[in-house]
Formats: sequence, C-alpha cells, structure tokens
Amino acid sequence: MTQVAHALNLLGLGLSVGVACSYVVTLGALFNRLVRQRDWDFFSERYGPFRTQTKAKLKYGLITPAGQILLALGSLLANWHDRPLAPQALAVLVFPLYYLLLHWPSGFARVEEKLNSGGRLEEPEVTTYLRWNLPLHVVLGLLYMATFVSCALAV
Repeated sequence: MTQVAHALNLLGLGLSVGVACSYVVTLGALFNRLVRQRDWDFFSERYGPFRTQTKAKLKYGLITPAGQILLALGSLLANWHDRPLAPQALAVLVFPLYYLLLHWPSGFARVEEKLNSGGRLEEPEVTTYLRWNLPLHVVLGLLYMATFVSCALAV
C-alpha cells in the first residue's frame, strides 16, 4: 500500500507539472495575446460561458490542486515512517504555499478569476494580468517539478 500511495503522489505531482507547463505554452499564451488585444468578447461570449457550462473550474480544481493535494496527503499518511518527511510534507503544501505567498498577494488571483468569468479588465488589471500570468505559472511548474524530484529521490 505504501508503494502505491507513493506512486500516486508522484503521478499527481507529474500531472501538475504537465498542467502548469502546458498552460504556459497554450492557453496562457493565448490568453495573454487576447488580453493584449483587449478582446473582451472572447472571454464574455465564449470562454466564460464555456467555463460555466462545462464546470471547467470545478473539474480543473479536482485534478489540480485538490487531487494532487489529496494524493500527497494519502502518501504522507501511508509513508510518514518509511520515507523522509520533508519532501512528503512539501508535496502536500506546495500549492497552498504558492497560492498564499505568490498567486494571491500579487493580485493576480482576483484579476484572473474576473477575466475567466467573462469580465472586462480595467487598464491596471491588464497590467497585472500580463505581468503575472505566464511567470506565475512557470514558477508553479518549477515548484511542482522540484517537489516531484525531491519525492522521487526520497528513499
């Protein structure tokens, strides 16, 4: 059971690395382009309704971060006595720490939610979005990767 929990933790972390990196080169790059062009209709008429109708926010949240955190917590509970504690605890805390120390304080979380819900951004919000969107997701991907490596090497 402990090996399965550890493998699932690595799977969740690996998936989270992939989601963050994929976002940077696909949807994140597209969103930056659309924000630079002030194409608010895309967000209000297409993306916002799509996100609502498909429950994309909920589904995404269940995979990462919530799913990853639950897999990491399960691995921590199963392996606390067999594997080094720090990498396992980091796997549980990596997203909450990122969110509380970077995503939310930067002001990006509020602006991102407004845009993704179909709202039109004001000029200061455009600046915040373009300043933080891709760099924050790169940092998140790197944090997940470092956590993945530390957990994979923790024997």
